Amino acid sequence: RARLKEKKAKATFYVMGVKVGLHPDIVQRAVLEGHEIGNHVYDHPVLTKIKPKELEHQIQATTEAIKSATGIAPKTLRPPYGNTNRKVNDMISNKFNYDVIFWSFDIIDWKFPKKSEILSRSKKHIDNGAIVLAHDVHTNTIDSMSALIDQLHNDNFKLITVSELIEKMHPYAISKRKRKYK
Repeated sequence: RARLKEKKAKATFYVMGVKVGLHPDIVQRAVLEGHEIGNHVYDHPVLTKIKPKELEHQIQATTEAIKSATGIAPKTLRPPYGNTNRKVNDMISNKFNYDVIFWSFDIIDWKFPKKSEILSRSKKHIDNGAIVLAHDVHTNTIDSMSALIDQLHNDNFKLITVSELIEKMHPYAISKRKRKYK
């Protein structure tokens, strides 16, 4: 987050409720620095494989954890693994009024690519309005962020939150205004 602050870049951090409870100070700091916090459910289950009551609990518990830490309710939810369906998305939208978010480009940092690979793949695949999936728990991602942000700024990209992007009606967002399904 310090690199984002020094580079004047914004991000949306999709957090699990269980992690917010362990590190509320990190979530608070992110909000104070102008970033957005999104719901990534409580402990990362595959949403299409759990019962509706469990899904509701996963979302509500995370919402409560985020609100407790920041005083702000999330506006968006990113399903773990991007695994969802119309029924799940409708419940999320109708019960919680959240936009369901996917990504347009995954840097695949969980495979631990080298910094040069992250930068070259990003250069090829990131375009205007892209939602980039990266994880702030991988050292290779953290080590690559300054250079990636510089590369994006040099290519005249502005890094904004997902909610700011939704205001521009981005095609990777599922919104009550315009639904798209994966």
